[in-house]
Amino acid sequence: MRLVLDTNVVVSALAFGGTPLQLLHAAVTGDVLLFTSKALLAELREVLARPHLAGPLARKQSSVEQAIAKYGELALRVAPTSVPRVVPNDPDDDHVIACALAARADGV
Repeated sequence: MRLVLDTNVVVSALAFGGTPLQLLHAAVTGDVLLFTSKALLAELREVLARPHLAGPLARKQSSVEQAIAKYGELALRVAPTSVPRVVPNDPDDDHVIACALAARADGV
């Protein structure tokens, strides 16, 4: 299965664990393929750098850069050729759609 995860799901997995972390474990074992893009990694870096996430990352013995590196190694990077305007209330989500189209993710 080919997946593109929303940034909030990745943040939850990296900072808190739980069910979202199972998706990352599925990628480690090869049960799914994860995809990301330059824009999604930039958004992930911005969100992980927020002060309220410093504690959860520290408890996981991780920093923003370590978390980005781990995810960057796990997810294959694609380069969308365009970013369609499809999510009216949240333009950041347009990058998720663009990545999913470029990755030919399942369910798109």
